[in-house]
Amino acid sequence: MKTINILGDSQREQWHGVVNMLRHLGGDMPRESRSELCDELDRYIDAMEDANEENSKPQKVYALVCYEYVEQQSGSEVALYETEEAARNEMRKQYEEIIALWKHDVSVTQADYFCEFSDRAAIITEYFDDIFWRIEEKEVKA
Repeated sequence: MKTINILGDSQREQWHGVVNMLRHLGGDMPRESRSELCDELDRYIDAMEDANEENSKPQKVYALVCYEYVEQQSGSEVALYETEEAARNEMRKQYEEIIALWKHDVSVTQADYFCEFSDRAAIITEYFDDIFWRIEEKEVKA
């Protein structure tokens, strides 16, 4: 025996099938009122399903991770941002503050004395002191 799904495969199709059945059933409610109610139910179902689909999409966040080993002490910090641009702007701000604070000569490049900045990472090394930043993209499900 074969069964036929007259309501549809998705939950949205099934709910709309129920509304259509209600629309065509007789009863005490006048046809115009029943039609208006069904139209309102259809809009509600679509709005709820659209909201569910939007909430189920993974959201991206950008983690700015900073490691430092300065004056023989180490530490790390993590900050989250909604956009990569915001994380990069904060990384550049911190990078430039350390360059100024340490009076780092950006024109000098040696194995133990250098600095570098890119889209997703930055580093400042002065002999035994290092600060390193990186931006990581993470997906978060609602």
